[in-house]
Amino acid sequence: DGPGTGERTPGTSRLWDRLTYLASKKAHLDDGYEIMEDSVVLSNSVIWDLQRRFYAALGQNAWEGGNDCRDAVPFLITCNETIARAYASSVLQLAHDFAQSGVLDSAQPLYVVELGAGHGKFSLLFATALREMASAVAAEREASSPPPRICLVATDFAEVNVNAMQGNPALAALARDGLVDFAVLDAEAHESATLRESGVVLSEASPSENPVIVIANYVMDSLRADVFQVGRDGALLEGRVTTFGVDASPIA
Repeated sequence: DGPGTGERTPGTSRLWDRLTYLASKKAHLDDGYEIMEDSVVLSNSVIWDLQRRFYAALGQNAWEGGNDCRDAVPFLITCNETIARAYASSVLQLAHDFAQSGVLDSAQPLYVVELGAGHGKFSLLFATALREMASAVAAEREASSPPPRICLVATDFAEVNVNAMQGNPALAALARDGLVDFAVLDAEAHESATLRESGVVLSEASPSENPVIVIANYVMDSLRADVFQVGRDGALLEGRVTTFGVDASPIA
């Protein structure tokens, strides 16, 4: 601590953080855990590969009992009618703004790409709300500026999830009306998406006639990222990760 201040200086704060880290590390080792990786940059951490393996292996089962079962992924907070209608309202307003700006071709579909759609529950709620609200907007504006056909593209990096969504009767019915399409899309790797129902390819090389709206409703915390902290002395500090597990075998 600084003399008489009762506050840590930048140097003592870093020393304290280091001692806290070493104490935590020793406690985990004493509990029988093995070190899977030690002080690596967050974006290079094994946790991202473990997470991808979890979703790819479990498919739709990852969300089974999600709001009641501690071993499953919760989803109610991001997959409910209220938030779906809020998203739908935002998309319709964006479509209106595009039209007012002259950048929208109402004869062509306006694609809304949902990243990491997973079980497709939000996809269904959103597409249903969008159809209902778009009909109300069309009736309100009559023939003056009807909204374009908006197509939700439900995507996921795991093909097993895309197959399950495409096989869902409610989503399939919306797809037949041209309101929903499906694609395998890895947000960390792919540069294009081929829509399964229409065959349309969305990419920089083959752009849509209209702007593309992207929704990342739940997936942002699943994409590789780094973490930084501004120290007390104004220095930019890079966060690093140490991961422990019951089995420290390399991840294939």
